[in-house]
Amino acid sequence: MFGLRGSCGTPEKIISFSRLSEEETQRINKELRRLAQKGYRVLASASEKLSPSEALNIDLENIKNKTISFSGLIALRDALRKDVKKSIEICAEAGINTIIVTGDHKLTAQAIAEEMGMKIDNSNIIDGGELDEISDKELRERIETIKVFARVEPRHKIRIIGAWQSKGRVIAMTGDGINDAPALKKADIGIAIGSGTEMAKEASDLILLDNKFSIIVAAVEEGRFIMDNIKKVITYLLSGGFAEVVLIGASIMAGLPLPLTATQILWINLIEDSLPNMALAFEPEEKDIMKNKPISKKAPLLTKEMKTIIFVIGIVTDLILLGLFFLLWHKTYDIDYVRTMIFACLAADSLFYVFSCESLRKNIWDINIFSNKPLLLAVGAGFLMLAISIYAPVFQELLKTVPLGITDWMIIIGLGLLEVLLIEAVKWFFIKNKKNKI
Repeated sequence: MFGLRGSCGTPEKIISFSRLSEEETQRINKELRRLAQKGYRVLASASEKLSPSEALNIDLENIKNKTISFSGLIALRDALRKDVKKSIEICAEAGINTIIVTGDHKLTAQAIAEEMGMKIDNSNIIDGGELDEISDKELRERIETIKVFARVEPRHKIRIIGAWQSKGRVIAMTGDGINDAPALKKADIGIAIGSGTEMAKEASDLILLDNKFSIIVAAVEEGRFIMDNIKKVITYLLSGGFAEVVLIGASIMAGLPLPLTATQILWINLIEDSLPNMALAFEPEEKDIMKNKPISKKAPLLTKEMKTIIFVIGIVTDLILLGLFFLLWHKTYDIDYVRTMIFACLAADSLFYVFSCESLRKNIWDINIFSNKPLLLAVGAGFLMLAISIYAPVFQELLKTVPLGITDWMIIIGLGLLEVLLIEAVKWFFIKNKKNKI
């Protein structure tokens, strides 16, 4: 009585262990290449007749001595998801390199990559055998030119990730198997497939519940959107705070009376600025957000553009308001009137330039400033509260304000519009410089 033991694995390994003539080997390899070129994942199977006692023991030496009989090739194919090709294109526009790292045959990997829209030739595809022949230094030198890694093992994946990280890149790795766990752990962002093994999920930072590559792209887009709005809010808040600090400090050093009272400063910060600040968080996503290149993970939150806008808003506002304060003070010597003018100018300025903060990459005339409905309501509420603080008797007593005339409001609105124009000039300068660099 005999038993039958089967083996299944990569064709190259199974063929090397099988009893085959040279002619049979060539014929099988030809069929393997044909299937691989069509994008099939190919496995090979073999069998061996054994006695019942032999079937319980695996003798690797017998296998290596070609004691097994080749059975055939098994061709498998998963249809490419419809969203993958479009997602790869979006990634390319966003400056994200998509690299294929697979255990499949080199020709299979090439066929799938080309189906995804990637341009593959001998210069940008490599397999595990070739990878073993080059040093880590050589890999680091070539890593940016290679798009497909085929027939790789877990140790190869670690080397590939390490080579990219040595270039200062942020690496996101997707995987589903136990052998992917070390690489998922080493990557900056490990992403496990929802249908994958528990070990892969434990080693990952994120888990894709529906197994779609497009979800990764959507997550990147959402992250950029959130970061954009955080920067807008920071720019808006720091601009107003910087202006107030410099204004008070300059007045003290110049020996002038304080241009604002403590309650007026609190009113501006808590009443006038709070609603627009919160409304900026609801700013709609800019349409070309996925056409911007990634920023370095070492890049500061405050960019050069943000610092310049904050500085311009602060300094220009302070120079204008200090000049206005000095002029009105020496003209009227009515401190309550002068402080009311400075208070109204500072509050109105923040309600005007918040529209410039709606986009830090485009000028105000290139965006729809009416797209953020909460912001429009917040600015309207801000002007209403400013009017109440100046004309309501109870708030006149609390804030030490006096009623203003039409001429005063024309000055206030004019200064607000002037500041918006200066901010837009700064943005235009940076936008033009970026285009020239491109």
